[in-house]
Order: sequence, then structure tokens, then C-alpha cells
Amino acid sequence: MMRFIIIFFTFFFTSFLLPDEKKVINEYEYIMRFNGIRNIIKEHHYSKDHFFRNYIIEGTIEDNFGNYGSADTVVFAIYKDNKIIKLEWSNKITYQNGKEIFFTGFRKKGIASAGVGNSILFEADKTLKLLIGTKCTYAIKFFENKTFTKSKCKINKEKKKLIENLS
Repeated sequence: MMRFIIIFFTFFFTSFLLPDEKKVINEYEYIMRFNGIRNIIKEHHYSKDHFFRNYIIEGTIEDNFGNYGSADTVVFAIYKDNKIIKLEWSNKITYQNGKEIFFTGFRKKGIASAGVGNSILFEADKTLKLLIGTKCTYAIKFFENKTFTKSKCKINKEKKKLIENLS
């Protein structure tokens, strides 16, 4: 009986735990750091503490694989009581080799000077189509008109290889 229990637990752990370990091994982090300047395009003030703001952020990007380039972001945001009610954006990244990828993102709530949200890579240059569908989490901070953003994405081995060979 004891032998049966040991065999059962050995089978259980090797069948269910090892595949998850293999998944973790094949999953990598793609980290991008953006620094930019925010320029407000238009504001509509509904009241003293409730308003719409449309702005752009232009800046630079570096990633954890040695790539770099420029970033151009357009933001649509609604604020109330010094908090974000709704925020959506579109971002174009141009790498050092001229290849482009596009993200869209959103943040449901948060304070006006910082926040955390989600994004997805929804379009890419022909040679980077494999990256489409990559999901990320980002954090942004503002200091005056400057922005500091860090984005973390989970990627598989094939996406990692593609990003590593951008230059």
C-alpha cells in the first residue's frame, strides 16, 4: 500500500508540477523604459475639477535586450477630483533599425501624477508580426511635463529571439 501511495504522489507531482516549471522556463520578461516630454493638445473643462485632456508624449525607449529608439504616444484622459476616471492611449515605437510596433493601452483609475495600467501590442512591421498580441503591464510617473514609464511584458522564446535580433 505504501508503495502505491509513493508511486501515486510521484506521478502526480511529475505530471502536474513539471509542465508548469517548463512553462516558466520558456517565458521571458521584455522590459521597456520610456522617457518623454508631455505636450497638452487640448483641454475641455466641464467644471473646476472635472475635465478632458488630450496630450502627446514624445521621447525615447530602451529595452532589456539592448534595443533603443523613439516613442510617440497620443493620450485621451478624463479627470475628476484630481483622479483619472478614464485614460486610453496609442503608442508608436520606432526601433534603431527603423522597424515599428504599435501598442494601445488603458488605465481605469488612479491619481493624475502616476498610475499603473495594461497594454497590448496590436500592430507591427511585417518582420515583427510575431509580436502582435503581446500583453504588458506599465507604470508611469509624471514630473512637471516629463514622463517616466516602465513596461513589462511576458514573451515566449520565439518572441525573445526576434527582439534580440532587432539590430
